[in-house]
Amino acid sequence: MRWRATASDIWMQGWMITSASHCASRSSWHHSKERYWSADNAPTTCLMDLAKPGESPEDQSKRNEIVSMLSRMSIATVSLLLLCALSMPGSAGPVLDRVRQKAVLVVAVDPAWPPFSWRKDDGSFDGFDVDVLTGVARRLGVEVRFEVAEFSAVISGRWQGAWDVSPSVTPTKQRAEKLDFPAVYAFGLGSLAVHRDNTTIRTPADASGKRIGAVRSSEYEKYLTREPFDILDIPPIKYQIDRPVVVPFETSEGGYESLAKGNGVELDGIVDSLSTLMSEIGRGRPIKIIGQPLLYTPTAIAIEKGDPEFAAELKGAIDRLREDGMLKFISLKWFGIDTTAR
Repeated sequence: MRWRATASDIWMQGWMITSASHCASRSSWHHSKERYWSADNAPTTCLMDLAKPGESPEDQSKRNEIVSMLSRMSIATVSLLLLCALSMPGSAGPVLDRVRQKAVLVVAVDPAWPPFSWRKDDGSFDGFDVDVLTGVARRLGVEVRFEVAEFSAVISGRWQGAWDVSPSVTPTKQRAEKLDFPAVYAFGLGSLAVHRDNTTIRTPADASGKRIGAVRSSEYEKYLTREPFDILDIPPIKYQIDRPVVVPFETSEGGYESLAKGNGVELDGIVDSLSTLMSEIGRGRPIKIIGQPLLYTPTAIAIEKGDPEFAAELKGAIDRLREDGMLKFISLKWFGIDTTAR
């Protein structure tokens, strides 16, 4: 928290200097007990007259030397000091300053990742993340602008001011070295789906030893291979699929196309986020979801490192979206379920 000079701080500094100046020119003043009265009968207090009873001549001499030094300070010097006290500490972080100055929050998004974000025919963006970040911008009192960004560029942390924030980033220990994660706003509910004609896989355990697809290097592939997770604040995981034959895909689209070719033709199942699975079902994919979610992974908004004021503002905006029910409403709109609560 950066210190900000208050009115009382500034008044006190000014009083000390002006009081010292009065003491230096006290020949025009008339003594009356501990107060001095100016020629127009306005009272003032002089630092020289605040000696404690019984104060030694040496202590009084030292105090008077300080007062004399203060009195020699020019008004310009005092004004400069007070201006610095008022202006310099009051500045916010670099990104927050930029957002406030331009009155625009620039958001990095994937243009082809429904239902989270995609570009429509008219060039505008739509999706879950688009609605969430639009709500964040409104609560910050600024406009929002969406910019296309490669995910590899986002997680590199080298934004160079191109964007202010990026949604849908899983917070990991490795990524936290390059990015800050002000707030988790949703959870990826990793789930199993099979072809709708499948009758043998009725629980996740039934998929043990089967050919199960997942996006390469995703948390879902790690779940199937039981690689260690470096995800921050991930809930405990209960593994339900033993020794599957993992079939990696570069994109989730490839996995869905493979599964759609028929029950057991190329795949026996696929593990992906529940929200994406439901979206694919809505698009007509011949798949069905098996059982309850296998794992819960946090989804966060990411920013460049080094701006705690901006991080606090974003967290506050997400908190308000959650408290007023808007975050849940947006999730129900796009997924039919609330993915914003663990």
